[in-house]
Amino acid sequence: MPWFERDGVKVWSGTHRTLGILVFDPRAQVGVPSDRVRLYIIAQRRMAKFASDIVREGVAATSGDSAGADSYLDMRGRFTHCHGCKRDLNSIDFSLCDACRWIACECGACGCNYQQLG
Repeated sequence: MPWFERDGVKVWSGTHRTLGILVFDPRAQVGVPSDRVRLYIIAQRRMAKFASDIVREGVAATSGDSAGADSYLDMRGRFTHCHGCKRDLNSIDFSLCDACRWIACECGACGCNYQQLG
């Protein structure tokens, strides 16, 4: 399977017959059960979880075409953890706070209350 790398970030890109180009990023797998995988769907500009065995059967490797990987790497999702509950966060699955532009956690923590909780 082809891996694409830019600035030390390695991702895999494949094509699904109905979803189009999908991107696998190992950094986005934290907290995902071992029988599932989180992939970025280029056409929908979002992440989704899939059953691992379905992905293995239904996704074909992109033969040297890095368009999907380039698109994903250009987006440059941010990966960090919550200062409140310590949950892994990223700017793809979670929204940004309008006030401070930090990734907003579901527990309510963001940069606005960093000093209060930290």
